[in-house]
Amino acid sequence: MPFQDFYLATQLTLKKAELDFVGKNYAGTIQKLQSIEDRVLLPSFSAERICTFWETYFNAAFDSGQTTLAKEILKKGFERIPGQYGPLRWKNWADRMLQFVLEGSIEEWQAIEPPLALGKGRYSQIFYLGNQNFWIHAFRVTVSQNRLEDAARLLELALQYTDNETIYRFPWYLYFKKLHALRQTKKIVDTLRQFALPIGRRYQYWSRHQNRIGELSTIWIEAYLKEGHPENAEAYCAAMISYFHQVPSRERNKLYASFNWSQENAVNSYRYLARMYAAMRPVCAQYFQEMAHKHKNPNQKLPTILEQVLSDVNHNYNPDFWSDVERPRLLEKLQQFTHQDWAGLELCWIGLDVFGKIYLADALSSIEKVHSRNLLTKMLSDRDPIVGATVAIALLELNYRWNPKVSILSDLQRHHDNNTGYEQEQIARLIARLPR
Repeated sequence: MPFQDFYLATQLTLKKAELDFVGKNYAGTIQKLQSIEDRVLLPSFSAERICTFWETYFNAAFDSGQTTLAKEILKKGFERIPGQYGPLRWKNWADRMLQFVLEGSIEEWQAIEPPLALGKGRYSQIFYLGNQNFWIHAFRVTVSQNRLEDAARLLELALQYTDNETIYRFPWYLYFKKLHALRQTKKIVDTLRQFALPIGRRYQYWSRHQNRIGELSTIWIEAYLKEGHPENAEAYCAAMISYFHQVPSRERNKLYASFNWSQENAVNSYRYLARMYAAMRPVCAQYFQEMAHKHKNPNQKLPTILEQVLSDVNHNYNPDFWSDVERPRLLEKLQQFTHQDWAGLELCWIGLDVFGKIYLADALSSIEKVHSRNLLTKMLSDRDPIVGATVAIALLELNYRWNPKVSILSDLQRHHDNNTGYEQEQIARLIARLPR
């Protein structure tokens, strides 16, 4: 067969296999790709095309339950994909690896891993079992998806295959928030006992942020009280009270927001102690109530919810941390907004940094309210093309319909001309909904 015909026949088979995969005909996908696996090589095909071939091949085997075949394909992928990283380029590498790990196939994965000392390279999302980033990513994924049983399984495996330095970096804050929301107090207490060392180190880090330490300590105190461990609850109360009283008077104005939060934590701790001592030592309980009243400053000015949102959104977060931790917290606050808060946000958003505007637009895409759409249409006036594209995509997600009272066509056209690729396509979709 002439080379050109040979090449076109292989391309046609590839296309048919990809269509089979989209249609979830995994048997057809595997059969077609298996017939041409020795043809898809350099220089006839690009490295990216070869990578896509093996990725589709692997996914078809994995999704059809043929895990043995999937592992064989993975090994071949490391051997045959050009370049240093092989299947580590696959978009779903880490999530597929996570599924194998949860099945208990860690030894097999260690046999499959390429013998590479992976450092800082082009591919920032490289995960393998010798790299702590995999464990942190895997734990974050399972927790953010409310797969808490899988998260607990990962913790057990992490004890065997990693060290305290890796476990210390786990997103514990998110984990405890999820457990608290599901009222799994026993799991909270057991986790605190089992991972006392890394969580203790993390607690020292959190203590620099008194609003977060107050939130976490409240979760732990309530869990300890419900599970019958008042002595542990009392220890956390004492820690927050001690921190508050150790702040020198001359420093309190300098630590304005931090001190106010520590004061709020101390007052709540006194109230918990009063509750604990109410039955057995009413005199002590009365004392704690008086202390709570004494330190509850009627003139205390904690940030308003609008000020909190503006502060929270205006940080350049790690993408995973934003989507898994900060975005859900921001949505909770936006849902509590009054008409006055929305009016204030419409005036203040312009002062945010570019990344702050992008995060705000991303969060607003999940708020099904008239206020959200109105603010997004105002944000289209921003000159930055990335902000404009993010706002347009947010309006599409909110199913924006043309409003004759609001003119956004010129802003959209400007952002369309200043963007390329996917962003430009999405802006064009939004423009198509407007009358010409």
